[in-house]
Amino acid sequence: MLGGLSETPVGIVDVGSGAGFDSHVAAQCAGPTGWVIGVEMSPEMLQVARPGLAASHVPRIRFVTGRAEALPVRSAWAALVISNGVLNLATCKASAFAEVVRVLRPGGRFQAADLILLKDLPHDRRDDQFAWSN
Repeated sequence: MLGGLSETPVGIVDVGSGAGFDSHVAAQCAGPTGWVIGVEMSPEMLQVARPGLAASHVPRIRFVTGRAEALPVRSAWAALVISNGVLNLATCKASAFAEVVRVLRPGGRFQAADLILLKDLPHDRRDDQFAWSN
């Protein structure tokens, strides 16, 4: 189980779940009674994730169609929201972050690996590979 969280079943939301790899990893963290909801906007990725889920026999993962800006998840449900390289694709960053806050329960956590630009990079940084990966 996730350290520091109550014994209430853990809910984890994977924003932009893609083929479901991170959702499967998250299921291990959710414990035997926790659930993972993978939210994916691409029908093509859901066509990969759902059969993969069936083949893996990992219980308590569900993949749903949705966008970061309007997560199809009940308010205050999630103990953890994760996102790996998806928030940069959100058309409205403020709405996406507001949705993360909405679905998190009190004391919940948000963990993301992403790159979000709030303004254009200077020309000398745009082509600097180190600047993008550090």
